[in-house]
Amino acid sequence: MRRIRDSFSHALLASLCLAAAAGCTEQNGSLVILQNQPFGEENCEVSGTRSDVYVPFGMLDLDAQLPYLIRPLLMNGAVAVEGQLALHYAFLKGADIQLLPGPQQTSIDLINSLKTEAVRTQRFSGSVSPNGGTAATIFPAIDADQAVVLATRVPVGSFVSVVARITVFADMDGGEIATEPFDFPITLCQDCRSAPLDDQGKPKNICSYLAYQN
Repeated sequence: MRRIRDSFSHALLASLCLAAAAGCTEQNGSLVILQNQPFGEENCEVSGTRSDVYVPFGMLDLDAQLPYLIRPLLMNGAVAVEGQLALHYAFLKGADIQLLPGPQQTSIDLINSLKTEAVRTQRFSGSVSPNGGTAATIFPAIDADQAVVLATRVPVGSFVSVVARITVFADMDGGEIATEPFDFPITLCQDCRSAPLDDQGKPKNICSYLAYQN
């Protein structure tokens, strides 16, 4: 995992920051994942505004062999500095995702069988302004390759709960920061959700299918 491999270098960087007392940004919790946003009703757009409507858990029908796209809403709690407009902006770089087992023994066995396939780093870009600014992004919590592998290991009729542990990382003021881990439960199943399919067995409208799936 990228962040685990870099843990020593990050610790060294933190020591250097303390010694220099300038030019570095500590991982101070200013960037947080608030919730998983829903897809829009008519398209695949995701709102960057916080509301009481969010998606607390997911379900992925492995029969379609499509990714589970998570839509985290991020908030930057750093306080802006007057006259320095670019200071304390969080420039998003990507996310580390680790699949963890749920409480079932079948889930534990499933995740153990994945080995290195349970870990991914997804890259994306964007920015979140300070003073409580929010922004939504989108990326696979379970990618298509993982879905193909999982489809061979989750029997039809089974419902297996896993947890996607997500850590978003970004640059701020010349240093790298990261969110606290955000645990998002996803239920895996086979041929468990209906959607209009084409002759090849794929959803006719990918946006409506993803919005339905949540």
